[in-house]
Amino acid sequence: MFSYLSEKLSKSGSRIGLTPEQQDLRTNMGKLREYIFEKAPQTIGPVEITKIRILGNQIEYSTTHGNICKYGILSRKVADDTSFGFPIHNFSVQDDMIAVVGVNEFKIFRMPNFEILFSEKLEVTCIIPGFFTGENNGLIKRWTSEGSEIFLTLKKPVLSIKFSDKYIVALTQYLNFFSISTKELVHKIKDKNFLTFDLNIDIIAVGHDEGIEVYELQEFTVIHSFNNKSPCNCVRLTSFSDFLISGNRDGTIKVYELKQKKSEITLRGHKGSIIQCELSPQGNYIVSICTDHIMKIWSFPEFPEETILDTRVSVLKVLLLGNSIICCKGDKKVSVYSNGETEDILITKGIAMSLINVNEWVLIGDDFGLVYALTAPNYVLMFEMQAHNGGIRGIVIHKDTVITGGADSVINIWTCFENSELKIEKITKTSLTGHQQAIWTLCIVGDFLISSSPDRTIRVWDLNDKMEIGMINCEINVMEVSSCMITGDFEGKVKIWNVYDLCIESSIEAHMAAVTGVSLVKDFIISVGLDGILCIISYKYRNLISKIHYKDPILCLAISEFKIITGFKQKMSVRENPLYQDKITILGPQDLLQNYYGYLKSIYTRLNPPHNQSMDQFVILPYYFNTLHIYCYLNLLPYLSQSLDGFSPLIAMKYSPLSIVISADMHSLKNAICKNILQAGKENPYYFYLLDDHIIQLNLQGSAILFDLYEAAYVTVNRDYLPKMCAIDIIMPKHKAVRYQRIQIEDFLTPEDLADGDNIKFRENYIGTHLNIGSSKSIEFIESLINCPNPQILRASFIQDMVKYKWEVAKYPIFIQAAMYFIYLVLLSVYIEWFNQDVYFLGALFILNALLLIYETFQMIVFRSYFKSIWNYLDWARAILLISYAILEALLIFYHEKSKYEKAIMSLLIISSWIRGISYFRIFNRTRYLIRLLQDSFKNILGFMMCFCYFLFSFAMFNLIIDNNGHEQIVYILQTYNLAFGNIGSERKYDFIQWICLTGAILSLCIIVTNIMVSLISDCFEKVQTDSLSADTQELLEMIYEVENMIFTRRNSNFLMYFHTIDWNFKDNNQTWEGRLRMIAGLVENLYAKEKVHIKIEEEFFDIKTKRLVSLGTKIDRLARYFK
Repeated sequence: MFSYLSEKLSKSGSRIGLTPEQQDLRTNMGKLREYIFEKAPQTIGPVEITKIRILGNQIEYSTTHGNICKYGILSRKVADDTSFGFPIHNFSVQDDMIAVVGVNEFKIFRMPNFEILFSEKLEVTCIIPGFFTGENNGLIKRWTSEGSEIFLTLKKPVLSIKFSDKYIVALTQYLNFFSISTKELVHKIKDKNFLTFDLNIDIIAVGHDEGIEVYELQEFTVIHSFNNKSPCNCVRLTSFSDFLISGNRDGTIKVYELKQKKSEITLRGHKGSIIQCELSPQGNYIVSICTDHIMKIWSFPEFPEETILDTRVSVLKVLLLGNSIICCKGDKKVSVYSNGETEDILITKGIAMSLINVNEWVLIGDDFGLVYALTAPNYVLMFEMQAHNGGIRGIVIHKDTVITGGADSVINIWTCFENSELKIEKITKTSLTGHQQAIWTLCIVGDFLISSSPDRTIRVWDLNDKMEIGMINCEINVMEVSSCMITGDFEGKVKIWNVYDLCIESSIEAHMAAVTGVSLVKDFIISVGLDGILCIISYKYRNLISKIHYKDPILCLAISEFKIITGFKQKMSVRENPLYQDKITILGPQDLLQNYYGYLKSIYTRLNPPHNQSMDQFVILPYYFNTLHIYCYLNLLPYLSQSLDGFSPLIAMKYSPLSIVISADMHSLKNAICKNILQAGKENPYYFYLLDDHIIQLNLQGSAILFDLYEAAYVTVNRDYLPKMCAIDIIMPKHKAVRYQRIQIEDFLTPEDLADGDNIKFRENYIGTHLNIGSSKSIEFIESLINCPNPQILRASFIQDMVKYKWEVAKYPIFIQAAMYFIYLVLLSVYIEWFNQDVYFLGALFILNALLLIYETFQMIVFRSYFKSIWNYLDWARAILLISYAILEALLIFYHEKSKYEKAIMSLLIISSWIRGISYFRIFNRTRYLIRLLQDSFKNILGFMMCFCYFLFSFAMFNLIIDNNGHEQIVYILQTYNLAFGNIGSERKYDFIQWICLTGAILSLCIIVTNIMVSLISDCFEKVQTDSLSADTQELLEMIYEVENMIFTRRNSNFLMYFHTIDWNFKDNNQTWEGRLRMIAGLVENLYAKEKVHIKIEEEFFDIKTKRLVSLGTKIDRLARYFK
């Protein structure tokens, strides 16, 4: 029940055992399931619960049906159910007594016999332990086994009462504080319309129509204030006053962290107004009841490991320096945070806007154009200098120079270091001009400087020549350069640029407001924006993985593998980087986290909840699972299809959904994922990288969609920096397998080649494959293509070009081998014709045979599939026969014994040698498909032989009867064989009837045999001719496979490579029949997709109308029953 994949793995594991990857996946999925079941909220109901009380692992609750029950949190069962016979609104337990509040009714019972001690008509509004009651008439009473006494008298109805060490707090229209010793009114708070409150030793939390106020009980001053869109019905403080829980009228439960002011977490799931929420004594459960007649048990939410620093002013720039954090603030102060303490290290004349660390120095630039240099880690100011006439937003280091960019639109290069030591007295300046407005960002790439400005340009400068070498028009807000250039703009887009050509590789719509920070950490791009969201983007696949939601706009970012630092208007956040932790962490909107737990629990327990697209935005670390992984693991095709239709991300870190379905052989899910990759890859070709680790398995399975994937991933590119034509004397096409993804011109053409001539085109393959000849992964890839059950895949353009590229390397060993074999055949023929008695000539032939045998032995050692080829059997047969013949000749020379098997062995040797020589015709284009035709004919000849022998024997019996059994049986079979080919071959005399029978037999047998042979050959020819391209490719792959197995020295050279091609562009693919078929198939596919969308819209419209009709019918039925 738990997992379709788990069941399949168990069955396969019983036979052959699980692979380490499958075992790891199974273990991690099991851990995740346990975690989800532990965190998912429990739901009890529907029942009208009015009051709850938590006792350890039990919940005691009352209902309007007159029951008080106990529910076991661990057992998930009702342990006790006591009926009191009247609706219960509240209750309290004290020692062996229980007080029960009904509608205008108050009763006290003695347990366990439930003997009534008191029963009065009272309007009790609240009751607390100790049997203190608040009444509608303003009285607060205390009840004992002897009766009641008036404790306090107020003028307004008492809504709630609580006790602390010093105060009695009563909520009426106002919040009243009475001394617990004198019962005199000490303080009154009447600022807002208070609805509920809770208190601890030192603080009190009060809920009202607009949120919550938290007061300290010494001076009654507000220490926390939380705004809420919905009135607060109940509040609870934890025992150590570190968390505050509120239940609201809109059905949400909010949990606030009070010590470090972390962002609140919202629990959603109720559909009415919260009546009460309570926290378990251990602090691990929250229990809530609601007007929707549901009681929920929530696991206490986990707040991120975060430190909030209250800065009072905006944090504009942050820098990680070892274990310290340096921040520039809006009050012109630069502070350092280390070991839990904050220290101001510098007060700048202007607001600091840029910050960088170099060696043992910290450099700061402010908006007055000043640069400050401080030592690290002592943070002593060594000097300051006026670098610009306006603010400095960019500072970078290049070798021994500091480069600054100012609001005066000038870039200054300062030579201030010598052997990593600051030399104040030797500072020199060089200026670069070109921008028309202020410099915003600076980045270094090798010996080049990249700058951006609000003049909507990015400029590239050569730092050796101190001159501008390039410019692109683009407006950006932030920029970072490492292995690539990453920028964020004011529209919320994160763009990835190729440093080689300064072209945009990908554009990702990550934010709803301006991007204020970007950073590349290992395989992830981290971006923040004024929308208060931190986005995690896969650098490899260029898709948005998940988000971390903050409450306020984020102004700046600094990140490492261990920490994420974000700056806000009045605070700075330091939290652990969850991307590289081992514990289970779930990224996504925390407001929906409890819904996510409940949704996954329903999925695991097969309750078939409606598909919820919003659940796909959660990511489970450290496994990097999202719901698509779980859908695949549980074989839930409808859920997976809906998620893919909604463009939910396919995350492929350690495991991908594709790897899960391939390992369990789930064809439908695999096809759905491949179709999604095909569709998304047309917009984002980096999406095809999802296939890198699975392309071998997909080849072996031979899915029809794989051809389309190969074609779509082999992209024709047209970039500004690529030439459009070249000289006509260049040999085309040219292929290159490299370890970088994008085409570089120098791989194909020299400057001299870029003359006017014919048009050219460039193609890039976005499926990374192992193309290093001789490596183990390359051999596996070639073998998977050879064994691919779908020959159509071999027609893909990438496969064709890749095979040509590899054949250019592999053909030379094959040519050498063919030449040696040709020499062997010539020597063998010469020996038979002229030197069959020459021992020395036989010795030369024997030595050449020995060399070929050594090669075969080497092949057998390194070639895993050596014995799958019929040609290898012929090689061994030839070698053994020649050795046997040589032994017989040696016996003749030394012992003068001539063997009777000598001629038979030589005959077999000649036949096997010449048949083996046929295989070398595969190296020629014009004869290659004929070899495939010959092979296919031999494969199909078994059926022909069975039919032929059947007819041969039957007509032999016919001939025997005609001849009255005058000869041996074998004679009649031979005669029938001759008859089958139209040769009577007999001098016997037949009478007239015998001639008629014999003529009919000859005609029938000839026609049958001829038709069978013609059909066999024509079918094979048609098959090979129709798929001659695939047949040729298959033969080339087999020869390449043979050569790659020989190059054993490269077995460990396994790394992904990307295939690039340059070719003439004069051929229009739509003019070929294959191109036209692909074009028609594309049109049909587009029409089908549009029709599918149209049908989906119609179905949704039909469902809406059906629901309305059902609702209308229900109302009509109710009216009909009413009038009856």
